[in-house]
Amino acid sequence: MISIPVVDIEAVGLKQSGQPSNEAFRKVASEIHQAFSQIGFVYLVNHGISQELFSAIFQKSRKFFLLPLEVKEKYKRLPNHYDGYLSSDKEILQTGIQKEIKETYGIVNSECIFPSDQDTPGFKETCLDFLEACVNLCRRFLVVLALSLDLAEDFFLKRHQELTKCKENASTLKLLYYPPVTDVTCLTTTVRCGEHSVFGTVTFLFQDNVGGLEVKTKSGEWIPATPLGGAILVNVGDFLEMWSEGVYSATSHRVLVPKEESKMQCSRSSVTYFVHPDNIVMVEPLNGSNRFPRVNAAEYLVNKFKKILESF
Repeated sequence: MISIPVVDIEAVGLKQSGQPSNEAFRKVASEIHQAFSQIGFVYLVNHGISQELFSAIFQKSRKFFLLPLEVKEKYKRLPNHYDGYLSSDKEILQTGIQKEIKETYGIVNSECIFPSDQDTPGFKETCLDFLEACVNLCRRFLVVLALSLDLAEDFFLKRHQELTKCKENASTLKLLYYPPVTDVTCLTTTVRCGEHSVFGTVTFLFQDNVGGLEVKTKSGEWIPATPLGGAILVNVGDFLEMWSEGVYSATSHRVLVPKEESKMQCSRSSVTYFVHPDNIVMVEPLNGSNRFPRVNAAEYLVNKFKKILESF
């Protein structure tokens, strides 16, 4: 049975205060190439984002999502923005699904919408600290990605220069909350998160210990992405699939409503960092093939969101 590989990135992680060696980057790149070629997902361990920060972001996230709906709606995401709150059923990722029971909160930078300290004390500071750690790790991982495809080590860095500038780049830290499921009468058309691939370059996913995420293998089999304590689950996005001409596949994944009533009544939380190229970047296969059309990063994302954001 295929499983999601685990790669130790301590040699290029955030615990390394100086710039890691080219040898260290290449060793990790080789392992990432193998993982992304096989299944498009990988667990990163010893990445350097502290357990304290990991725990803090989940704590602040949960406190926010447990606020009354009328309070959360004060910080509602606006049309054509990536920051702010969205309640359940606002994003429908899978055709044929009527309900997606999840709530989200997006953060791009310090100028985004944030709840007041009266509503959720310390939320902004914790989110920005976590975002900074993700950005720093991402910049190192972009070097790994380039070397994994035998490109110049700054190939992806040049195309992801504005990671925290929402007017130039759509990269977003997103908090997700899957509330307990109480209505079991329409489970055939209800999921927690519909089947989809991610739209950007890669995504960093931080899970709680509840589980539920499933990944679709190349043979069409669904396998669990079982939470691995302290690890980051990273997956290939649409743009990386295009750049690599399908060598790395943007693997479909989903979160179904658990069949067991005890798990159905249990909420689930996750935190994701969606990594996107700068808005002006044109994405096309690097080998010159025409398997994928040449697309603009910003336009591609806008068109994707038009299809999934029902309320906008």
